[in-house]
Amino acid sequence: MATVANFTIDRGSNVCVELFARDSEGNYLNLVGHTASGYMRYKYNSGVIFDLQPTIDPSYISGAININLFGTGTTNLFPGVHYYDIYAYSGNNRTRIIQGQVYVSPDITR
Repeated sequence: MATVANFTIDRGSNVCVELFARDSEGNYLNLVGHTASGYMRYKYNSGVIFDLQPTIDPSYISGAININLFGTGTTNLFPGVHYYDIYAYSGNNRTRIIQGQVYVSPDITR
């Protein structure tokens, strides 16, 4: 089962988020030899609106996934609650390791 982790994006701002993938017993996943991908959607069944470009922390065994986004990429996101998931890939294996909600907070001053 994927780890559930929610986070916030302040629209128009740079975003640095560190998420931790864990197994069913709460241990960090060993991600040696894996790559990651993850996308955000307005609804579960809508099209992809944003590539989160997740990267696996170089320690690999910490289960840490980093998301680093620039304000130029977050400016066009609509405020509200959206959904995302992150998959880890190794060879032909694909595993959903993290999922959750992203709250995009509106900006007032541009």
